[in-house]
Amino acid sequence: ILATRSLCHEMLQRYAIQGRITVPVPRYRGFHVRPSTLVARIVSHYGSQVTMELEGETYSAGVTLDLFRANEKINARKKRRLAEEVHTLLAGTAADGVTAAAQVERAVHELFTRNRLVLYERALRPSELRPREDESLEEFVTRALVQLLTLGKIDVPADLSAAFSGDRRVLEDIRLLAESGYGEDDFGNNLPLPERLQFLRK
Repeated sequence: ILATRSLCHEMLQRYAIQGRITVPVPRYRGFHVRPSTLVARIVSHYGSQVTMELEGETYSAGVTLDLFRANEKINARKKRRLAEEVHTLLAGTAADGVTAAAQVERAVHELFTRNRLVLYERALRPSELRPREDESLEEFVTRALVQLLTLGKIDVPADLSAAFSGDRRVLEDIRLLAESGYGEDDFGNNLPLPERLQFLRK
């Protein structure tokens, strides 16, 4: 059986029409377990070689753990974006006697109001972080928000795209999956998949 499957995969790869698509990365926490698993299962279903390119790095789209690695790039982009947002918000601002925790809460509220942040927890309680002696207000708030991001309490819309290359049949299913939110909404809740992708639910 394994030999037959291997031969079929070899024939599919030999005669597959190659293509390339660009799709947005999953909005909810990037390529975490669910979207990575669904993409890998699509690739496995067809038995073709498909690669994903993101931020100058190439990943094997058929290997779930390899897709996980893409989150390093995604999270790095989110942290840079967060630092830029805090700089725009607080540049030149003094503490004015407001506690460090209150400064963080105020920044979260402002950025959320401006649609620059996604809140996964409405009642955020900043950790016991304290400003360092050589740290500005902007640096401290950025560090605190990066910690909240790392803990999964907030998120930053990154607007990143990933490019997939390989068998066009596989790419069309990946495109359909991406258009369906990779099976989840912005808060990680399940979304129904199109009929064409129902094999992923088995």
